[in-house]
Amino acid sequence: LCREALAIRRRLLGNKNLAVANTLNCLGDVLRAQGKHVEAESSIREGLNLYKELTGSNNLHIAASLLNLGLELNAQGKLAEAETFEREALEMQKQLLGNTHPKVALFIHDLGSTLFSEGKLAEAENLCREGLELNRRFIGNDHPETVNNFNRLIWILRTEGKTNEAEQLLAAVQPPAKGFQPFLMRSTVSWRIVDSRFAEAAADLAELVEANPDDDWDWCLQAIVLADSGEEQQYRKLCQAMLARFDATKDPLVAERVAKACLLLPAVGSDLKVAARLADTAVRPTKGHETSGWDFLVKSLAEYRQDHFVIAAEWARKTVAAPEADYE
Repeated sequence: LCREALAIRRRLLGNKNLAVANTLNCLGDVLRAQGKHVEAESSIREGLNLYKELTGSNNLHIAASLLNLGLELNAQGKLAEAETFEREALEMQKQLLGNTHPKVALFIHDLGSTLFSEGKLAEAENLCREGLELNRRFIGNDHPETVNNFNRLIWILRTEGKTNEAEQLLAAVQPPAKGFQPFLMRSTVSWRIVDSRFAEAAADLAELVEANPDDDWDWCLQAIVLADSGEEQQYRKLCQAMLARFDATKDPLVAERVAKACLLLPAVGSDLKVAARLADTAVRPTKGHETSGWDFLVKSLAEYRQDHFVIAAEWARKTVAAPEADYE
């Protein structure tokens, strides 16, 4: 679609037009997501040069394009070069919008992430603290972007060995008096799991499930915690309730997650039948859903739990052969 839009805009507007530069940047984003990094970098650089030619050397279009190029170079592992472009982008953004504009936080955190990857931990920590404060001020504690940056800062602190500061941040950012905050609660749960504090994680997840029982993700996380901590009886009880709630789902993403969570340990009887049916939903072609290695994986697992080993192996081969197969 980006390529088609680019061709239309070039035909109607010519090569030297801001709309063409916008589409080149959009195309670069898509190519990066596909792992086509040479093409992505070329498209983003072309868009950046076009912005500079058409608008001068100091504006929001150029700042965003500089950041986009930094992200692409980061994805290629060219960290020093990525840092250079991201610093330039942040300085330009601050110059144009001021140091405390909410959009500046995104630029701060992307540069902080690159610095962290380079091992420049002290500077990365300072930047992430600055960006997190902006996020909390303008979009609130429980916004996904705030939580992502909050997680990054905790990761930096833990890498620096500042475990007490990381724990204080976990406690301070989500006092009970501020009410129910699901994104932050999930973040806290994740860190509890990292530290093998399974009972605390399971308790928080139970609260999340009770507050929003139609969100399959919290059910699945709770199943993982119970299975991993050896609470088999509680795990099976949870799986029965989860399978009953999501048995009729037509959403392949929900079906994949629920089936996988309920097949972590061997299932029997009606539980196995429902989980296997959900695995079939995950791999069934539907409009708007492209099957992936994750779908093949849960289908393989379902066949394995039914002792259909030859079929399980066939689906497992599809899993590892899937494009961009990684964790799967």
